[in-house]
Amino acid sequence: MIESIRRLIQPKRPYLAHVEYWVYLPETKLPPQDILLGRLLRSSPFRVGEEPAVGPQEALLFSDIRLHTALCLRSKNPHLFRPDLFSDHVEPSEDSLRSLSSAQAIAKLRFVSEEPLQGRRHLRFLPHLAEAVAYYGKAEILFDVQAERLAGLESFRAQLDCDPEAEGHGFHARSAWCQEETGGRAVTRGLRKVGLPEIETPLCDREVRSVLTNLLDAAIEQVWSYESLPDELEVSHFGDEYLLKLAHGKSTSTCRVLRKDPV
Repeated sequence: MIESIRRLIQPKRPYLAHVEYWVYLPETKLPPQDILLGRLLRSSPFRVGEEPAVGPQEALLFSDIRLHTALCLRSKNPHLFRPDLFSDHVEPSEDSLRSLSSAQAIAKLRFVSEEPLQGRRHLRFLPHLAEAVAYYGKAEILFDVQAERLAGLESFRAQLDCDPEAEGHGFHARSAWCQEETGGRAVTRGLRKVGLPEIETPLCDREVRSVLTNLLDAAIEQVWSYESLPDELEVSHFGDEYLLKLAHGKSTSTCRVLRKDPV
C-alpha cells in the first residue's frame, strides 16, 4: 500500500526517446536526400522477405520534425574526432583510428521524441539511414551515440544483414563497465532509444564486473518492450536468481542487486 501511494505522489519523469548515429565522412558534404531515399526504398541490399527493410511508413520519418540531420566539419569541431574523448569502454581498432584521423566531417543523424512513441519505426529507420549515408558518403566508420558503440561499415552492414528489421535490443542496446578511481559501475547503454532511462549500479569492485554486466544484459532484454521501468526486476544468471531494485532518477535509474535465496 505504501509503495502504491508513493508512486502516485511522485512527480512523473519526463519522457525522452533519443536515437543518434554519427557517420564519419571523408568529404565535407552530405549525400542528397533523394539519393538516400532511393537506396532505402528501392536498391537497398537489406531485405525483409522480398521487400526492402525500410518501407514507406519508415521513410515518412524523413519529413518528421523529430528527425534532425546536420553536418559537423572537422575544421570547426576538431574535438569530435578525438578518440581519447570516447568512454573507456569504447575501444577503437587500428582501422577505426585510421578512419577517424582521415575523416573531414560527421553526418549527425538524430531522432528525438519528448512524447511517448506510438511505434518503433525509428529503431529500424535510423540504422538504415546511417548505412545509406555511409554508402554514398564513402564513410568507413559509424558511431552509435546511445549504445556508445563504434563500428566499421562492413561490420555494421553484417549486423543489418543478419537483422534487417533492426528493432531488437540486441541491435540497439548493451551493458558496459565504467571504470572509476575507486571501483566501477555496470551501466546500460541504449535504453534511451525506446524512451527508458539508463540503468546503473552503485560503485562496485571490479571483481563483480562480469556478473553485473550479465545481469544488466538480462534486464535490457526483459524491459525492451516496456513503456516504463518497474521498481523491481527478477533476472537469472547461471541458474542463480537475482532481484534488481530500481531507484528512479530524472535521467537514470540506480540498480541495487540482491541475490535471492533458493527455496
